Amino acid sequence: MLPAHIPLSVAEKILFIGECILVFEHGATRGNGESRPSLASSRSGQVLKKREGEFRGLLRQLAAEPTFSVDKFSTAIETIRNCVSEELWKLVMEADLLGELLNLKAVFLLGRGELFQALIPMLTPFLLTPAGPQANVTGLLHSAGRQVLMEDNVLEKFTLSLKMPPAPNATTSTQTSGVLTEQWHALRLAYNACWPLDKLQTPAAQDRYNAIFSFLLDVRRAQHRLQQLWIIQRRAGGWGEGSCLRWTLRHHMALLIDNIQYYLQASTTESLLFFSMLSIPCQVDVLESQHWQLVRAVKETRDYQKLESAHHTFLASVAAQCFLHSPVVARALHHLLSLVHQFCAHLEASVAHGGTDEKTVEGLHEEFERAAALLFFHLSNLRLHGREQQHTSQLIMRIDYNRYYSHHSGSFQRLTAGTSIET
Repeated sequence: MLPAHIPLSVAEKILFIGECILVFEHGATRGNGESRPSLASSRSGQVLKKREGEFRGLLRQLAAEPTFSVDKFSTAIETIRNCVSEELWKLVMEADLLGELLNLKAVFLLGRGELFQALIPMLTPFLLTPAGPQANVTGLLHSAGRQVLMEDNVLEKFTLSLKMPPAPNATTSTQTSGVLTEQWHALRLAYNACWPLDKLQTPAAQDRYNAIFSFLLDVRRAQHRLQQLWIIQRRAGGWGEGSCLRWTLRHHMALLIDNIQYYLQASTTESLLFFSMLSIPCQVDVLESQHWQLVRAVKETRDYQKLESAHHTFLASVAAQCFLHSPVVARALHHLLSLVHQFCAHLEASVAHGGTDEKTVEGLHEEFERAAALLFFHLSNLRLHGREQQHTSQLIMRIDYNRYYSHHSGSFQRLTAGTSIET
């Protein structure tokens, strides 16, 4: 039980100090027996040794006072916490935290775009057949990584698997499409962080990384399929009569998906550094700018807890700017991407079977226009009510770059009246 005169915040600091001491003293040996002696030996038993006499004297002085002072006790604990937190910061920096963050960005946040250009075509035929609820597709990830010259010591830290929830029986007509979509959404990455970075890369953090990864992969896969569809259309000579609508719809879809992708991942670190040195505010993509802010926070602090807080803020900010925390916009984006996949699947099948159902294409065209208008409507409402205003405005600027949706807002409101997107 916590004594009534000890504030909870102080108790949490004491707990943190104790946990850090355990990390230093016993954490060098992992549960699997792996040891990091080069890091452990330099810190083991040394965490408070340099200032041990100072801290012991401080606590003895407090104990000798006739009246217990919560303020003085809190100050003493904060002094010890600062020392321990700085030592832990040094330890994770020696373990190459910045390199680990780059690895996470490269794979979880699709920073190595060429990796997924190679991986998506490999995964597609594999996922066309129903797999077990815990199928392991790590080999495909590693194979794609070697194709784009990623280092083996980086690839070996990642595993890719399918974690399928139990699903009801599907009808024959929807089974293939449904299974494929579900399996793409069931892909999960895991990262084996080395000691002591596993303290930062907790299961909760990996779950948040996976939520972002799933969304980004869906956007990248839609973009990839539309690009491949263009190649198919060119080889097929436009598919003859009635092809104009198909070309137009593919073009509209590609424009919208490309602009969403640019919002997420278009800019470069160099442009960020250039504008920051000139103190010029600029609109940059979500992932690069947030990662740059995280790296800057890591370099500027010498406090592990502040570093940990910066990492949590990074994940929360990326998720928010991907609209994962806005259910209405998230559903609208998911529905839009689903229509792109339906359209691509229909035209891919038409090449194999030698015919296209024009009514299906017309229906998809109408539904896509409605879904795009609904996305713009929800984003405009978010901006109007001042919620998530800055990045909402950035996405609106991307998808409404030629003012098409703004100029047709009246007709789109009539088009989307009474429209709802199922969860």
